[in-house]
Amino acid sequence: MLVFWRTIVLALWLPVLAGTMACASEGKGIVYVSEEDGNAEIYVVDPESGDSYAVDSRPSSTESSPRWSPDGTYIAFVSGEPGNLHIAVASSDGKEPVRRLASSEGTASAGNQESPRWDADGGQIAYVTDMDGHSDVYVASHNIGDGEPGSPVRISSGDTEEFLGDWSPDGQWLVFSRRGGEEAQGLWLRNPAGVNLFQLTSGNDLAPVWSPDGDAIAFVRNVDGNRDIYLLLPEDDDDWRGPVKVEPLIASPEADHSPAWAPDGDTLVYVSERNGNPEIYVVETDDDNPPLRLTTNEAEDSQPVWSPDGKHIAFVSDLHGEGEIFVMDADGSNQQRLTHNDARDHSPDW
Repeated sequence: MLVFWRTIVLALWLPVLAGTMACASEGKGIVYVSEEDGNAEIYVVDPESGDSYAVDSRPSSTESSPRWSPDGTYIAFVSGEPGNLHIAVASSDGKEPVRRLASSEGTASAGNQESPRWDADGGQIAYVTDMDGHSDVYVASHNIGDGEPGSPVRISSGDTEEFLGDWSPDGQWLVFSRRGGEEAQGLWLRNPAGVNLFQLTSGNDLAPVWSPDGDAIAFVRNVDGNRDIYLLLPEDDDDWRGPVKVEPLIASPEADHSPAWAPDGDTLVYVSERNGNPEIYVVETDDDNPPLRLTTNEAEDSQPVWSPDGKHIAFVSDLHGEGEIFVMDADGSNQQRLTHNDARDHSPDW
């Protein structure tokens, strides 16, 4: 899914007076968005039992884009109403109030904040803000344990649009894509301190995701209206500041998108529309074997995410209506439906 980057900010926590998280079952489970009660809310489902619980029960809040912290103790998500969306964080044990991020001045930022992303150690969150019709990128450290905020650092400037990116596994770099003219577009790299800006590509490139070992970046390139998946590799060992190689990985007459790395760093799951509707595939990036198709039906299958051990894949399927959460083994076998309602369930994270 392609998501706009606008302002990326990290800042202090403000407790939300109403709404705390229900006690979690053992293990992280799969967090997702459900519109079961007529309002988009965050839930967690146990992939073995199918039991689920709501993360935040405030009735007036619309929620989206849930993300587990790396250690599974917190969930970051978007909460609020269009025009005033903010990033909220809930603890997985329910012992802390749901909290929200605020600007460095101590008041909630105006505009829409979206797409939270944790860095590898859980000390920083990047997110998207569309504020005052202008896009800037910020990063700030935050220690969740002591609640002390970090000072936001401006990462980007100008009148271009920044799109969703990813943290490097070691937390030293942030990769993002940019639009705003031939000279500005492409993938860019900058460290969280706001220095050392490097342009990696100059194409119509989107949705970069870093491999777990830090050796490659998978991304989507849009050429003449068709999206394909490419790999970006540094020519000099692991030094991303020098020359890089761009290699096509998946190309078909129809769209290929939504790449996600397996924990082993060798396999990508992605969505392809080459057979007329979105289906889920996997491909090994270190050999010449053809992609393996995992889902085969007339429904739309999308939003694949890996389990932490790399043995399973959760995804969304419209097979039974609006969209339900499914899980399958990494080879496409043993597909099971986890959610059962007439509403739309989507945006899983594991």
